[in-house]
Amino acid sequence: MTNELELIEVLRDLRAALGRPDPVHFTRLRAVPPGAHYVTGDDQLVIQTLGFTTGFNYFLRARVLQPNGEITPFELTRTTTAASEVRRMRLTEGFLLGVNVEPQSNAGASPRGSFFVRVGIGRGEDAPTLFYHTLISDYLEDGHSLAWPGGLMRASVEGPGSLVSQSTADPAAGAEISFSVPADRRMRIRTLRFQLVTAIAVANRQVHIVLDDSANVFYDHPALAVQVASTTVTYVAAPGVQALTTTDGVQVIPLPQDTMMFVSWRLRTVTTGIQAADDFGPAEIVTEDWQEES
Repeated sequence: MTNELELIEVLRDLRAALGRPDPVHFTRLRAVPPGAHYVTGDDQLVIQTLGFTTGFNYFLRARVLQPNGEITPFELTRTTTAASEVRRMRLTEGFLLGVNVEPQSNAGASPRGSFFVRVGIGRGEDAPTLFYHTLISDYLEDGHSLAWPGGLMRASVEGPGSLVSQSTADPAAGAEISFSVPADRRMRIRTLRFQLVTAIAVANRQVHIVLDDSANVFYDHPALAVQVASTTVTYVAAPGVQALTTTDGVQVIPLPQDTMMFVSWRLRTVTTGIQAADDFGPAEIVTEDWQEES
């Protein structure tokens, strides 16, 4: 068989020399390797995932071209049981042809920004998150797969985040609203809504929205109008809006544009003239969240 292939190559070279080359020519001898990623049985695909919740289902598939010419497929099916996980898939010797990660039956529960995946080539059981070549790094979302080669490479805080609607704890009477960015998160505040019911004690309450890094205040904006005794006012805040005084029981307070909030940074109220029986309800907040890698 080898002699026949060599003869075919000689005849094609002769046709080319005579000015009549084959219109299509595939090299069968001394072919260039299909890629730069030659792996051995000691190499592993390392899959690192970060999620806001557990129970995310995904498939990982890979193909390796072995030295004997056979293509061997590999597959991992996984349902996450922790917010941060590392899984490994041992490979066989050959050229790594491709890797694909896709979601499986998450029923729209994982919008972009909620589940981050990094896949790379690594070795060793003791340091499984150390890659010597990263192949895939991006958010996985329902209806969209990640692939190598050809995919984008992003950090966990790049690109659009996940929109999350959440409520703060309900403060006790006379206490202020306070919301802290949780561990392993980075976020932007998109909208904020809360209500203050004042007691009968006569006083003017001046509500401020404050942002700080848990130590230093970097934003402080008061409501345009004070709130008097025995009234209920709803306060709404968002980036880029214009401050408005009380209209039909609602006040509007602007937030700074595109302010990124890091772990332990706070959004809170500070109310001048607050009375012991005044009562803030829980704040409703919409944030754009990213996974913050530790």
